[in-house]
Amino acid sequence: LIRHNFSSTATAAVVAALSAGLDTDCGAFLKTYVPRCIDDGSCPPSLLDPALENLFAVRMRLGMFDPPAAQPYSDIGEDSVDSDFHRELALDAARQGVVLLKNINETLPLNPATVGRMLLVGPHANAT
Repeated sequence: LIRHNFSSTATAAVVAALSAGLDTDCGAFLKTYVPRCIDDGSCPPSLLDPALENLFAVRMRLGMFDPPAAQPYSDIGEDSVDSDFHRELALDAARQGVVLLKNINETLPLNPATVGRMLLVGPHANAT
C-alpha cells in the first residue's frame, strides 16, 4: 500500500490492509510491520484477532500442523515450482480470464462531478 501511494507510513498501510480484511501476506510486509503497529498502539486487538484467526485457519487447512507424512503437498519438489508446464497453464488461465472494456463515449475515468452515487460490491469493495 505504500508503493501504491495509499498511505504514507508502513504502520498506516498495515492498519488499512487489516481493516479491509487483507490479512494473508505471502511476503514479509505484515511480519515486519505488525509488531511496530502493536508497539505504537495503532493496531488494536480488535483488528488483530480476526487476522490471526484467519491466518491459523488457513494454515490448518494447508495441513501445516499435521505430521509431515500426512501432508499432501510435502512431496512437491522445487522442480515443480515455476516449471514450463505451470507457466503455460498460468498463461492460458490469464488469457481466458482477460476482460476488455470499451471506453464508449469516453466514460472512463469516471468523473466525480457527474457520477452521483455508485455501488461497489464484493469482498474487497471497501479496499482501495
